[in-house]
Amino acid sequence: MKRRMSTFWLMIFLMLCFVQTSFAQSSALKIGYVNLTVIFDKYQKTVDYDKVLEQRSTDYKKQRNDLVAKIQEAERRITLLKEEERMKVAQQIEKDKQALMDFDQKKQTELRKDRDDKIREILLEIESVVKAYAQREKYDIILNDRVLIYGAESFDLTQRILDSLNAAAPKK
Repeated sequence: MKRRMSTFWLMIFLMLCFVQTSFAQSSALKIGYVNLTVIFDKYQKTVDYDKVLEQRSTDYKKQRNDLVAKIQEAERRITLLKEEERMKVAQQIEKDKQALMDFDQKKQTELRKDRDDKIREILLEIESVVKAYAQREKYDIILNDRVLIYGAESFDLTQRILDSLNAAAPKK
């Protein structure tokens, strides 16, 4: 009887050890992190969009400079005009200055909104790729490096995620 009791307790002990070992193995987390700034800056869509934005900004500056030149030319001519014509040109200059201010405000707002929309779109795309990568590679947690105080390089997934993003980006 005593022998059966000790066998029983031995089996209970072994079962608990097995359960504890399997629980410890199943609770090991697979963790990684990414440098979101690097991914965003080196993502081909971001690079391409920066070029588009730069061109739009250059076009805007050219249009603005043309309007400024028109106003400056009218201001130079005004002193050579007769009083009656001078008043008309002065009024036109004021209208042109107001139009320039409206143009500036409208274009800057458009550029800022387009940039913000594109940034949001790119960040959502990055998030989607990170999530898909995490699921495919069985990661439990992938963090942004900004929330880390320290992360070993072996946990850095930045280049892998960037490669995934750029592989999916349309080729030019």
